[in-house]
Amino acid sequence: MDVTPRIEPGQNIIKSYGNGRITAGQQTYKYPVFITPDQVWENVTLEKGSNLLQSCDIIIIAGEKPFDAEDFMAFQSFDTNVEIMTLDAAARTFNALLAEGRRVGLYIVKQK
Repeated sequence: MDVTPRIEPGQNIIKSYGNGRITAGQQTYKYPVFITPDQVWENVTLEKGSNLLQSCDIIIIAGEKPFDAEDFMAFQSFDTNVEIMTLDAAARTFNALLAEGRRVGLYIVKQK
């Protein structure tokens, strides 16, 4: 029995990341970036009540470094299912949820 997840052509599976860039689908983007299975928004800032937040069942927020307490609390205040992770875990989780057909969003924050 083949249990390989089926990824639809054109979906933004995460292929690589690091040094302020992420490759999703066939293109590479700079942080900050918001990625869904079928769209990418560059240079975006997520805020509470944003339409981007409403378009997904779960939002994964990640950065290359751990978030400070103030950022962490601000993200937790969004009115949606938010998970805050390391970039490594976020990329793996996004790909797994994408393979399951979930409406997932990945927001990668540009950190100083």
